[in-house]
Amino acid sequence: MDLLFEILIEMYVELMMSVIPEADEASRKYRIIALTFALTGIILCAALFVWGGVLLFDRDNKLGLIPIVFSVAFSLAQIIAGLVIRCKKK
Repeated sequence: MDLLFEILIEMYVELMMSVIPEADEASRKYRIIALTFALTGIILCAALFVWGGVLLFDRDNKLGLIPIVFSVAFSLAQIIAGLVIRCKKK
């Protein structure tokens, strides 16, 4: 089970980081800005997901679904944006 979670998290981070251009594709300033936004997005999604999980499972509060849904929606939006940017460049 740990291996499955490790693979899923690794794939998730790789897809989330697809927004960041390669070193030869963009300037250093643009890469730093993109990296900052990507890392902020990953931290935000993880925090929302954990917060929703705590509300849902520890406190038996059904309102914990709201942060989980926002986390998943934000992750999907960032992944789709990264894939669109990659496809546009090719």
